[in-house]
Amino acid sequence: MISLVGLQACLATCVTVISVSPPPTAALRLTVALVSVCAFALVLLVTSPPAHAADYWTVMVRATDERGQYMPVRNGDAGFGYTKACQKHNFCNLNLIQATIEGRGDTSDEGGGRFKYTGHVVGDEVGDVTLIVIGDLNPQTARGATPDGGPAGVITAYCAGAPRCPDPINA
Repeated sequence: MISLVGLQACLATCVTVISVSPPPTAALRLTVALVSVCAFALVLLVTSPPAHAADYWTVMVRATDERGQYMPVRNGDAGFGYTKACQKHNFCNLNLIQATIEGRGDTSDEGGGRFKYTGHVVGDEVGDVTLIVIGDLNPQTARGATPDGGPAGVITAYCAGAPRCPDPINA
C-alpha cells in the first residue's frame, strides 16, 4: 500500500519536473505521465485500508458468558463481528458488547451453537434501550474455520426495535 509520505514525494517530483522545464513537448508528456502516476497513487491511498486496520479474525474483546463459554468479539467485516455491529447497527461500544455477554441477564440458546444475549441501558439520553448480541460457538464459518480454533464469536450486536442504536450508547 502506498503511504501518504510516498504520495507527497510523488507530488513533489511532479512540481520539480514542471519547474525544470525541458522543451515544451517533452515536459508536457513527462508532466502528464507523472500526474497520471500521482493520480493513481492517490486512488490507491484513498481506497486501501489503513495499515493498522485489524484483521478479520482479530479478537478485539475476550468475553466469557455466565455459563463460562468464551465468546470473542472479532473485528470481522460488514457481514460479521464488531465491524457489522458498528457499521450497520451503530453499536460500536465494545464495553457494552462485553457487558451484554458477561452480564447475568437474559441468555437464550438459539440452537446450533448460537446464543442471544440481552442487556439493557437506561438513561436520560437514550431512554430504555434493549441491547442484543448474537454469538456463535462454532469455529466453522462461511469464511472457513477460525485460525485460532476458538468460536466464531459475536456475529452482530444491535438495539432491539431500532434500525440503528442511538449515538449516546457509544460514548
